[in-house]
Amino acid sequence: MTNSIEYINQRDSRAATVLSFPLTAYPTYQDYADQMAEFASDNPSICQLVDIGGTTEGVGGGDKRLLFIKLSDNVSVDEQEPRMMYTSSMHGDEIAGYPMMLSLIDYILTVYGDTGHTDHTRIKNLVENAEIWINPSANPDGTYNGSASNTSVVNARRGNGNNIDLNRNYPDNVAGAHYDGNAYQTETIAFMNLAASEHFVISANFHGGTELVNYPFDNAYVSQYEHPDGDWFEYTGVEYATHAQTDANAGSTAGAPYSYKPSYMTADDDSNVFPSPGVTHGAEWYRVFGGRQDYMNVSHQCKEVTIELSDTKILPESQLDDYWYYNRDALLDFLTQGTYGFRGTVVDD
Repeated sequence: MTNSIEYINQRDSRAATVLSFPLTAYPTYQDYADQMAEFASDNPSICQLVDIGGTTEGVGGGDKRLLFIKLSDNVSVDEQEPRMMYTSSMHGDEIAGYPMMLSLIDYILTVYGDTGHTDHTRIKNLVENAEIWINPSANPDGTYNGSASNTSVVNARRGNGNNIDLNRNYPDNVAGAHYDGNAYQTETIAFMNLAASEHFVISANFHGGTELVNYPFDNAYVSQYEHPDGDWFEYTGVEYATHAQTDANAGSTAGAPYSYKPSYMTADDDSNVFPSPGVTHGAEWYRVFGGRQDYMNVSHQCKEVTIELSDTKILPESQLDDYWYYNRDALLDFLTQGTYGFRGTVVDD
């Protein structure tokens, strides 16, 4: 794992930011990489760019990388703080979360530096009491599929450069290794290595195709094996979905900078088992083996959920800022959940 901000900005002069926030268009890959580097170079005390390796197409130092922004005060110091992870679009055509994660990074950096902002206290608490790792694009090969210049998402596809579904490519505690019949992909190995080294407390990976919060387990029904933290998952799932629903409805108020969607985050698994529309237990919705959510929970004791952000996988660009406003506070509330509980060092006397 390497830390680097040595991405070349190809513009004649360096603007305050490469992109304008909140995003209203999908970035080219180069704009994405440049912006990630810019975040770090402009905020070196609290922000670090972490490159965990190349993609299937970029593994040899090629055109695409798996990039994280790490946010924390004393960002270069390994402090006794909980680590939380957000990562989006491991399915390359489910990309509402891709620009949303970039907007989230920008929001945290902007509000942390503005002591007069109404949200400063919450952001200050997060930055100074946790490490937040955000990866906006977990499968850029899939997202920019068919675009030799990595500038178009028109032909985005689910699979990676080998057209393999990365969310069926993890070791599975029920189905075993290599359930999908494929070798572990470059992207899978990079994320497994990161999980082993960083020991995340909570995590979410963002998808699209419906609108709900999905929690473990994907590979086992509740009647077979319920997660020991099931009550926590239900509580935080309802909190996320309810907050997103409320903020989507608030778009109807005068002066709101976004459109409203009264049906947002209300998908239902129809099982009559779970506590609220917009929240489901994985296997009761549909059963999945080799998924990252179960891998993170079982192998790394990280409470990871899967959040489906939009009914449309490739959300129209005109709606990107709307969905950012629907989810902004819910995203921050979920991260805040990771700051609760005991912390410290376990030693052998």
